[in-house]
Amino acid sequence: MVRGLRERSELTKYVSAGTIGAIQDSQEPRRVRKTLLFTDVRGFTSYTGSHDPERVVGILNKLLEEQSRIIHEHQGDIDKFVGDEVVAVFTGEDSPTRACSAAKAIMSAVRDGREAYDGLTLGAGIASGEVIQGMIGSARRADFTVIGASVNIAARLCGLAKPGQILVARDAREAVGSAPEYSFRGPFKTALKGVDGPSVLYLLESEGGAS
Repeated sequence: MVRGLRERSELTKYVSAGTIGAIQDSQEPRRVRKTLLFTDVRGFTSYTGSHDPERVVGILNKLLEEQSRIIHEHQGDIDKFVGDEVVAVFTGEDSPTRACSAAKAIMSAVRDGREAYDGLTLGAGIASGEVIQGMIGSARRADFTVIGASVNIAARLCGLAKPGQILVARDAREAVGSAPEYSFRGPFKTALKGVDGPSVLYLLESEGGAS
C-alpha cells in the first residue's frame, strides 16, 4: 500500500489528477460542466533569447510551481503545461468562483515576487461551460482532458489579456455573481477566433494589476 501511494505521488508530477482518475475508473467520454483557467507568461519568447538556458528553465519552473500550488489550494487540477502556459480545470458549482480566486492569487504572487521572477508577468483567461471530457490521443500517448467551446474561449481570452490582466467570459462572470471580493469591469465585446459572433467578456480586477 505504501509503495502504491508513493508511486501515485510520483505519477502526479507528470500527469493530471484527472488522468489518474480516468485510469482507475471509467475512461468513457462524456459531457460535463467545467471552468477553465489559462495563464501565459508575457514576453517569454524575447526573455528566452536574452538569458541562459539554465536561467530560463529555473525561472519558468518557479513560476509554474507557484501557480500549481495556488491552483491546488483552490481545488483546481492542472490539466497540462504547454511551454510557459498553464491549463487548469475546476469542477463543481462554485468552480467559476474558485477559478477567479486562483487567478487573483496568482497575479498577486507574481506581482509580489516580481524580482524573483525576473520581472516576468502573466495574462489569464477564464471560461465556464459544457465540455467533452475523455481520453484524447493515440495508443502510444494520450491525455484525459477536456475539449470544446469553453476551452477555446478561455485560451483566446488568455491570449488577449495584457500583462497582469484576467479576462473572464460571460458565463463564468455571471456564475460568480455579486460577491464583494470580486470587482469586474465591463461588459466588453470582442471577436474571438473560432467563435461565431461577438463574445462578451469582463476584466476581473486584481489589486495592483494592469487595467
